[in-house]
Amino acid sequence: MTLPGLLQYGLFMVIVIACVRPVGMYLFRVFNGQKTLLDSVLCPVERFIYHAAGIDPQSEMDWKQYTLAFVVFGVFGTVLLLVILLLQRWLPWFDLAYQNTPMTADLALNTAISFSTTTT
Repeated sequence: MTLPGLLQYGLFMVIVIACVRPVGMYLFRVFNGQKTLLDSVLCPVERFIYHAAGIDPQSEMDWKQYTLAFVVFGVFGTVLLLVILLLQRWLPWFDLAYQNTPMTADLALNTAISFSTTTT
């Protein structure tokens, strides 16, 4: 481990520790329905997303709705990752120097499913 590497880890730890209390207090207020400093900015965005998705923020999900949402989100995320992996060579930030193995369709599918199911 080099000195710059250790300094980077140390700086990261300091930043995380410094963020614990403010972020924790923000989340505490959000989950208890209290006012926060970001309400004026984030509440309209949240209402727009709820309206666009047809969600009633006052109703709760039952287990069937939650299971369906969980599965659809997982499948959507896997398909999105698969598309990104297959199209990455045409993305503007792609650098061929960092690709050791050609990304074939089967490798992209394997990688997407592995990431989605947290398979190591």
